[in-house]
Amino acid sequence: MIFKIVYNGSRWTKIYAFSDGSVQTEHRDDGNFADWEKEHMAEGQTAPPGW
Repeated sequence: MIFKIVYNGSRWTKIYAFSDGSVQTEHRDDGNFADWEKEHMAEGQTAPPGW
């Protein structure tokens, strides 16, 4: 589950909350989180469109 997405004018940040209670914060300059999501999200799980 994606908890929040933020753009601070220079880079994008996504905060992910997982079912085990863990939270992961990732940052990208280009806003492309696809590589990280492919590696860390459960198979068949996708981020909502626009997230």
